[in-house]
Amino acid sequence: PPEFKQRLVAASCEPGVSISKLALENGINANLLFKWRQGKLQLPASPGVDPPSYFR
Repeated sequence: PPEFKQRLVAASCEPGVSISKLALENGINANLLFKWRQGKLQLPASPGVDPPSYFR
């Protein structure tokens, strides 16, 4: 459910939280939680500004 996903993404953004441990405690793969976070934390690109090289 979307609420589950939103709750885990929000919890994973808290300081000191282990994403791997959070995923394990909730019965999902850590890679899936990382993917959910990536989708949630993407910011719209600013015109004329290149993203840092590690995002390319």
